[in-house]
Amino acid sequence: MTMRSTPWSSGKTTFVTFVAMMSAISLSCNALSGLLPTAGEEAGEQGAGQGAAPLEAVEAPAVLGFVLDPDGAPVAYASVEGEIADSNGAVSGDLIGSASGWLEVSALGYATGYVKPGKAIGETAFFEARLTPFDSLQPLQAGEEVVLRLGDAAAPVGEISLTGDDVSALPANLKAAVYDLVDVGPYPVDLDSGEALELKLAIAVVASSDQLEPVPLASGKTLALKLAANASLPEDPVMAIFDAEKGVWEVQADACTPGEEGAFLCAVPRFSPLVGFFGPGEEVSRVPGLAKHLPAQDPTDDDQAYQDAKTDVEVWAYVGQGQAERTGEMSAEWNAEMANRIGKLADAAEAYAATHSDTSGISHLLGAAQLALMTGMDPAIADKLMKDARAIVEAAAEALLEESDCGRIGEMLLAAQQLMLLGGSQAIIDALMQKKENLFDCDIWLGTISVWFMISSSPPGGLDWALESGGSWFENHTVTMTTNIQTYVLTGEDVVKLDFGEVKYGEYDRHGCHNYVTHAGQGGSVTLKFDGRYDGYTFTVGDLQPEGGTASITYGAHGERYDSLAEKCVEIGDVKPSAPNYSSVLVHGFSGSPPITIQEMLERGAGREYMRGSEYASNNAYELGIIPAEKAYIQWSFFHQKKGLPVKQ
Repeated sequence: MTMRSTPWSSGKTTFVTFVAMMSAISLSCNALSGLLPTAGEEAGEQGAGQGAAPLEAVEAPAVLGFVLDPDGAPVAYASVEGEIADSNGAVSGDLIGSASGWLEVSALGYATGYVKPGKAIGETAFFEARLTPFDSLQPLQAGEEVVLRLGDAAAPVGEISLTGDDVSALPANLKAAVYDLVDVGPYPVDLDSGEALELKLAIAVVASSDQLEPVPLASGKTLALKLAANASLPEDPVMAIFDAEKGVWEVQADACTPGEEGAFLCAVPRFSPLVGFFGPGEEVSRVPGLAKHLPAQDPTDDDQAYQDAKTDVEVWAYVGQGQAERTGEMSAEWNAEMANRIGKLADAAEAYAATHSDTSGISHLLGAAQLALMTGMDPAIADKLMKDARAIVEAAAEALLEESDCGRIGEMLLAAQQLMLLGGSQAIIDALMQKKENLFDCDIWLGTISVWFMISSSPPGGLDWALESGGSWFENHTVTMTTNIQTYVLTGEDVVKLDFGEVKYGEYDRHGCHNYVTHAGQGGSVTLKFDGRYDGYTFTVGDLQPEGGTASITYGAHGERYDSLAEKCVEIGDVKPSAPNYSSVLVHGFSGSPPITIQEMLERGAGREYMRGSEYASNNAYELGIIPAEKAYIQWSFFHQKKGLPVKQ
């Protein structure tokens, strides 16, 4: 049986691929309500607050989803068809997508993604979306020509050349990303040409103004894309752009032609968050454990077992589809093997959740439960997975009940909805809703800030060394501002996720001896606090102050020389000093003062319900050799989530 092979690793939930299969093999799935108790039933609870005024009713949402990055970390305040996720990347509601059912998912600093909710768990459709951060950025001004490189800066898979005449408005900020194919939601979607081809490469190329508004190409212009030989495309690749409204990949006929040294020259007709390049697929073996699938980037170690198990389930489901098409039913051997694979998937999901008692753990458990239901296996497996997910949600809810910050109201409602779906404690649900009602006297602004360090092509100090590896450097900020509507006192929190991949510059001498310098950072999270006042018209906020967590940046040097007696290169030095106590460029800047403050960001958007903007900042300490970027691109977005105070019109 030939199929479009599917990539499997870090966290992609490809349940949409099962819809056609399930209709073909006529498997039926019972609603979750037949497997799990209703909220409070299991413990025989009567609910909290009997005799008190009725609380706001809580119902299981029509759609529940989680927005994560490629590593499984939550993407805070992502937008799913206009509905804003909480700080844990969780979102729920009556989410209505395109005519073909695809939901658009967006977040600051990430390429827009698409996801289609899978088969309902009970009355709730579930999804997991993985967003891909932009990995290339170039500003474009009038009279300039720039080259936007795709992928690793040291070994890009392609590049796009543009001039100021190519876009409809200036200045423009050009952004690009190369997807890990496992994170492409519409991976299994058909080409509108009907060709049975497989996705080989997917990229995003977009442009925005300083206010983060989309900038289209100028009339009659196309993007001149050169794909390098290391893009590993077939001899005659087919280029297509995903159309979420139609739910198909729209083929761009004859868009790519061969270039020199294995490259391809392609004319892309418009900016798009999802451009794909397709080629022939692979043959799938019917022997358990021998199915071929497209290799993808390695997931994190603790995710590998889960992804492998999910791969085995989904590939075996395709084998079952082939059996059903030939014989009208699946064999006893197929059912036994599927039961075995579902059991391994459940074990892997539980093992992952045991070390990830957060959004990603819940998502893995729900994903495994959904597959167990959809394949018609023992309902007790899905029941157990749901109970495990419920335990994580209840623990998170108990922690929320200890919080006094009204900025967590949205999380309280989402936790209550998840507990309703999972048959959780009615007492906890009621307590969450009671606390939500008691925290009425506050105003809430939420926001995200992204700092992109633009890695330089050569190291500081005047060395004429090449960039050998170009890890991306980012800061992603999740900001909450709550104001007491009685006193106008504002309390702010900024949780910063640091992601500093290794950057290496080096050279080989005539003997092959390798000399290089490296820059890398310890990842992690830093908590910053700030205070101020907000009266509904004007913000006055103080400086960011580190409260928890720090990171270190290391900058190393490795030297070798040729030993003529030993006839080999020998190491003459290898050091990696560190610059400790890094918190954020918005706290200490590059050399003592931040390039822009939250106060300045808020002033630029004064009077608006939705504030956003961007600017470039120069690294005036570049020659110190600590941060391998001569400038950074800072973008921000704030929105008024709970309007307890007047808003200037």
